[in-house]
Amino acid sequence: MQALFLLAGNNTRFYPLNTGAHKAMTMLYGKPLVAYAVESFMKCGIRDFVFVVKGNTEELRTYFQNWDITAQFAVQPEAAGQGDAILCAKQYIHESFVVTNPYHIDEESEIQGIMKLFQETDADGIIPGKYEERIHEYGALILENNQIKGIIEKPKPGEEPSHYKATSSYVFKTTFLSYLENDKSGHYSYESAISRYASEHRILMYEIPKDHAAASLKYPWQLLKIKNIIARNTKGYVNPHASVASTAVISPEAYIDDGARIMDGAHIIGHSYIGKDALVGNHAVVRDSSIEARVQVGVHSDIARSIIMEGTHSHGGGFIGDSVIGRDCRLAYGFTVANKRLDREEIFGYIADKKIATGTNTLGVCLGNGVKTGIHVSLMPGVLVGAGAVLMSGVIAYHNVPEKMMVTYKQEQIHKQL
Repeated sequence: MQALFLLAGNNTRFYPLNTGAHKAMTMLYGKPLVAYAVESFMKCGIRDFVFVVKGNTEELRTYFQNWDITAQFAVQPEAAGQGDAILCAKQYIHESFVVTNPYHIDEESEIQGIMKLFQETDADGIIPGKYEERIHEYGALILENNQIKGIIEKPKPGEEPSHYKATSSYVFKTTFLSYLENDKSGHYSYESAISRYASEHRILMYEIPKDHAAASLKYPWQLLKIKNIIARNTKGYVNPHASVASTAVISPEAYIDDGARIMDGAHIIGHSYIGKDALVGNHAVVRDSSIEARVQVGVHSDIARSIIMEGTHSHGGGFIGDSVIGRDCRLAYGFTVANKRLDREEIFGYIADKKIATGTNTLGVCLGNGVKTGIHVSLMPGVLVGAGAVLMSGVIAYHNVPEKMMVTYKQEQIHKQL
């Protein structure tokens, strides 16, 4: 069996981190997310991978060139849906294949269960299904016993064919490809082709337990949950080439990578990662956070349950909690994030003017790549700051900041002779 990874989407809901590389290449604990997903499939015996990307394949080729896998790469020039992405990879598909997402990590038991059902029943396809009360927000499976007869995308309330939603990863025999080629129904051509295929072939549902919470990555703050999955599966370690001051405190669960420097009085607490050549300044506290390569955490910083991506410099003296900070940001002294509302109610995000429920009352901010702030800048919970934005000294941001936008404020000074 082959594994087909789709990495060519526009990632519009991943704003403000949807500039540059695909979200699958987001680094956590020193590795891109797609590497964790590939490792999950390797543990299940799959060694043949096809990656569909939107542009240059060189970064992926270089990363996987020394892995014990067969890796092939297809290009989807424009994001035209999952069905089109699969067809772009048709020339590399030569056996039964599983279509999956590159952020499905720690899913070995589910992958094994899907593969076992496919092989033991000689079905033409397997689609994982999970019970969902709010099925009208998802793709609903049309079921006869355990056999799938089709998928209805976002059925109207009261017209649901079942309360089982289709989840990835789908498994098909190569005969499915001809149904994709002949489908001209537009945006939902993938679901339409599956429905036609299911009407003439035997596709079974693999039931996902209700209590199983698979990783999802539509929105940038969901990286925090994925970080926690990776953290709990990573054993503590201090690289012999790291420099750790004698007065620093390192929890046994923490992972300190090659070339990292931990200065006097610093505390690395819980499941934290300090990346290659990163610096944690004097008396800084890092709690259950992922500090990626070449990051500088300034003196007297407090970093809690957050992700700071490669090359960012935070000059200390502030608090970053439950936040995702993009690559190559420059955060001046006193940068502070609020991660709770005063009323302790749920925090909402806003993407393209659409209000998004985050499902949590503890969430800081998400900064795009290359954001710069002056001293003593503060951000309210749920704020998204676009790539390349500049927030001048003293700004308090209550709302999203578009990319490449400068934010300042007028201050009226009154001088009076004493």
